[in-house]
Amino acid sequence: MPGANASVNLAGYVNPLEHAHVTAERIDQGVDYAGTGSFVAIGDGIVTQVTQAGDTGWTSAHPGGFVEYQIQGGGLNGLYIYHAEG
Repeated sequence: MPGANASVNLAGYVNPLEHAHVTAERIDQGVDYAGTGSFVAIGDGIVTQVTQAGDTGWTSAHPGGFVEYQIQGGGLNGLYIYHAEG
């Protein structure tokens, strides 16, 4: 996994929020956004897990789900990406 000072070639990757209209809400182990639109994978990958509402650990008052995928190629090869919806 690249460290904070590692040089990573990001050529070939895309902005996953390019077609969305979002505002950053909170930063914790990731960034929480509010908004509308679609998002895409940042690059080629293999979906390794899909979890739907009810299987996530979120409360029934705040259901959600997520998709996990592993990047296949480029400077981020092997890393896992998570897109969650609450």
